[in-house]
Amino acid sequence: TAVISIDPDLLKAHTVNGKAPRTVIIITIHEIYFQCTKALKRAGLWDPERIHAADGLPSPGEIMQELKENFDGKVMKQTDKSLQNKPYGQSHG
Repeated sequence: TAVISIDPDLLKAHTVNGKAPRTVIIITIHEIYFQCTKALKRAGLWDPERIHAADGLPSPGEIMQELKENFDGKVMKQTDKSLQNKPYGQSHG
């Protein structure tokens, strides 16, 4: 289950670069299914030759543009590029 919290102590504990979030999500895990080690190794998740480059994948903006009428994916792409050059936690200004 998941709960959205505005508990001041939790918000303070998740402060990044002096800025606390407005909310936090508390996730309670009731059950975990863990795959066997052999299956993880066979999957080759960490094999560099099996990792595909993200260059050919559509951006989140392009996906949203396909799904939602009147969505401007170009604006989202410009915003994403400007955020990539800012340190973590500095999304505005």
